[in-house]
Amino acid sequence: MGQPKALLPMGDELLIRRVVRNLIESQALSHILIVTGHSRDAIEAALCDLDVTFVHNDDYDAGGMLSSIQAGIRAVPAEANAALITLGDQPLVEPATIGAIVTSPQSVVIPSYQGKRGHPVLIARQHFDAVLALAPDETLKNFMTRQTHALELPVDDPAVVADIDTQEDYQRALKSMSSSREGQAHV
Repeated sequence: MGQPKALLPMGDELLIRRVVRNLIESQALSHILIVTGHSRDAIEAALCDLDVTFVHNDDYDAGGMLSSIQAGIRAVPAEANAALITLGDQPLVEPATIGAIVTSPQSVVIPSYQGKRGHPVLIARQHFDAVLALAPDETLKNFMTRQTHALELPVDDPAVVADIDTQEDYQRALKSMSSSREGQAHV
C-alpha cells in the first residue's frame, strides 16, 4: 500500500478505529488488545480514548503476523477463556458477525462466506500453547488446518473474506461502506 493501512481514512475515522469500533459495538468482548508493531505511536494515539490495551510486538519486522498473534495470545488476561484474532485491515466486519463468532460453543471458530474461510477467528485458551508453539516459518493457517474439530461458521457478511491489501481493495471497501450507509439512510 505504500503507507500504514491502519491509518487510512475510512469516512470520518481511521481504518483501525473502525475495526475497533466494530469490536466494541459487538458487545461480545470483555477485553480488546491491540498488538502494535509498525506505526505504534500513531495507532496508539488514534485509539487512546477507547477502552483497549496496547501490546507492542518488538519482533514485528522479523516475525511478521505470527509474532503479533503470539504477542497478543501471551497478553490475554487470565480470566479470558478465548481470543478473537481480528485483522487490523478488515474494517467492515459487522458487530453481529463478531457476536456470532464469539458466542459459538466451539473451541475454534472460523467464519466463512459463500464457502470461503475468513476472519476474525476464535481460539479457546486450551489451544493457546499450540499457537505459541508454531515455528517462525509457520502461520496461523497451519494451526487452523490441523484443527479437525474447528467449526466453520457460515455468515452472511462478505467482509470476513475481504481485507485491504491493495489500493483496489481500499477503494472497494470505501465504496461498500458508502453503499451500506446509503442503504441505512433509505430504510
